[in-house]
Amino acid sequence: MSAGRNDISADELIAIVIKRHESEILDEYEKLLAESCAEVPTKSSFYQLRQQAAAVLNDVHDRLLVPAHPRPQSDGLSAAIGVACAEQESHPTESLRAAGVMYQAILTGITNRVPKSGGVVPGLLRLAITLHRATMDRLAASAVGYLGYLLERLHESHSDERRRVARELHDVVANSVAVALQNLELYALHHENDPGRSATKLDNALAALRDSLDGVREVAQDLRRSGAEDGIQPALNAYLDDAPAGGAAVDVRFDGDEGPVPPAIRGELFLILREAVRNARAHARARRIEVAVNISPQLVRAQVTDDGRGFHETGQARGTGLASMRERVALLGGVIGVSSTLTKGTVVDVRVPLRMR
Repeated sequence: MSAGRNDISADELIAIVIKRHESEILDEYEKLLAESCAEVPTKSSFYQLRQQAAAVLNDVHDRLLVPAHPRPQSDGLSAAIGVACAEQESHPTESLRAAGVMYQAILTGITNRVPKSGGVVPGLLRLAITLHRATMDRLAASAVGYLGYLLERLHESHSDERRRVARELHDVVANSVAVALQNLELYALHHENDPGRSATKLDNALAALRDSLDGVREVAQDLRRSGAEDGIQPALNAYLDDAPAGGAAVDVRFDGDEGPVPPAIRGELFLILREAVRNARAHARARRIEVAVNISPQLVRAQVTDDGRGFHETGQARGTGLASMRERVALLGGVIGVSSTLTKGTVVDVRVPLRMR
């Protein structure tokens, strides 16, 4: 390759290679990405990742020519990729893998096209450093988009939980208090003229107040257990003990010590398992539900299996709580699989990595 002048620097030479061979390097990146991905990205994902790589190449080109070139103030594309990964339930490691493939493709593609000489070695070193910085900048923007989406959805999940508690307070507690108040008013009205009727009204009021007290205690216990301060297994057993009699039989099996599991993870895992059991009871018409939790120093794996009516996986409804479970698992850096067959039942498989102290 002829540079056109004798005093061209190594950085300028590399910048020329980037501009002349950008399309070829991007093609090589796409090919390498397709070969290295466990799951084949969609056409739209390929387009986004190619655009991301093109932006990185342009950024590296500008930084090599102007070392003090400012970093991009806003990177909407990287943030959009992060949001798309969260929406598609793609694990963050997939983004890291794609970034590694991009780095390899770009560095190799440029290095193979730069004329070999001793003077170009320092330029190639600066290229590697500059490419690394540009890649990390976009990974950071992507991570912000990814976490922002999950936090927004988790906020929605918490809002749904608050609305559920409010409904229970209104439907159970407030209704019982209203009944008690009405009976007390009737007691006062008939106290002098109809002692027998007034006594019945007083008994009714007392019964309604007892119901309201039981309702308050039930809601309070439910809220206290949602943090699983005493452990996932005790919280889950307490939830099952307080559940209405009848319905599916639930078998709970734990293997491993959950003591070293961080409290935040314990709380989220309990809510995930409780939601899975609640879904199976409310929607599956199952006769039996099995909850199996295995805890190792590196991983918590939990499965909730029912023998209910199942459903078409392509038609999963958000109202069944599956979306909330997926968001909680993603926020923990884990993965969740839901497999179901009509008339054969459903299996919810959750895996959350751990870093024990």
